[in-house]
Amino acid sequence: MGSLRTAPAFKAVIRFTLDGAGCRRVTLSCGCNRPRSLGQGIANEHVPLLDGEDGLMHYGKHEVIVDGPEAFLLATDGDDALTEMVLDNLDIHVVGAGVDPRR
Repeated sequence: MGSLRTAPAFKAVIRFTLDGAGCRRVTLSCGCNRPRSLGQGIANEHVPLLDGEDGLMHYGKHEVIVDGPEAFLLATDGDDALTEMVLDNLDIHVVGAGVDPRR
């Protein structure tokens, strides 16, 4: 008998999109007191940004290069009443030709 996989139930989310074509470098700083991840809906990518949990705020920086439109989802599965999450310093810059967007 096969196993049943379910999608994670996100409790706190921050969404943002990049419209239009073109290669861009997206850099963001974020913090949360629960495990969190960054998903890219169009590229179907999912990157864990914090796996552990101790109730304290943890901050970090993440950078990705995308080519074309993209829908981002910064998410955590924490209890709404106890979860604290912040998105800070979202920078988006056009990058030149020859940059591998899969980096």
